[in-house]
Amino acid sequence: MEAGKFVSILDKHINQEALLKELAVEFVLPKLEEKIVGLDIIPGTDLDKELLMKALAAFKEMVK
Repeated sequence: MEAGKFVSILDKHINQEALLKELAVEFVLPKLEEKIVGLDIIPGTDLDKELLMKALAAFKEMVK
């Protein structure tokens, strides 16, 4: 985590909800996307990938 970026985000926000959303977009979302790309829970099917992508899309909507 880049300390400077983190501190600049903290300085911008008084509202905790806005702070959490921006932190999620900056730090959590990229890591989730990175982990989901290589994940294959049920080999030979795309069901797991579809469900994970729907969950990721729902998370993105929550942090907008």
